[in-house]
Amino acid sequence: MGQLRHRLCIDHHLGQAKRTEFKCRIQSTCEMTQVLESPVLVVESNGKASPESNQYRKAPLITLISSSRIEFSGKFVQLFCNAAGNPRPEIEWKVVDSQDEGILYPIEDFPFVWTINNSDILVDTSKTDVASVTFKCVARNRFGNDSANSTLVLITNE
Repeated sequence: MGQLRHRLCIDHHLGQAKRTEFKCRIQSTCEMTQVLESPVLVVESNGKASPESNQYRKAPLITLISSSRIEFSGKFVQLFCNAAGNPRPEIEWKVVDSQDEGILYPIEDFPFVWTINNSDILVDTSKTDVASVTFKCVARNRFGNDSANSTLVLITNE
């Protein structure tokens, strides 16, 4: 079982409208299709341009993250992290300390985790005995950074 989390990124360059409405619809691909709809989100424009509005430079914003996964141990699990920004953000993963969330460890310290080409990570759950591990995805460019957590919970077959 997995969960992906998206963020709605609204660019204020949506036109000259003073008011824009958004509605999010989520549909499951399972046999029993379930459709969830959010309340309408209304964005009001004050007509003023902000310094952050330059379309040629944007701080990173994580737009997709595997926020949680529950998996049986003994197989490979891929966790996703995508970010938007200009220039294109660099993605870095860290492991969050299980006792103190403020302590982060380099992914290279964990021989059962690899970063793959598209900046996602691959976890070999057969090479660890932890019940759960939390990763932090950090997206950076010269205009800022953004981060989000991803937790992997492992179920043993015993």
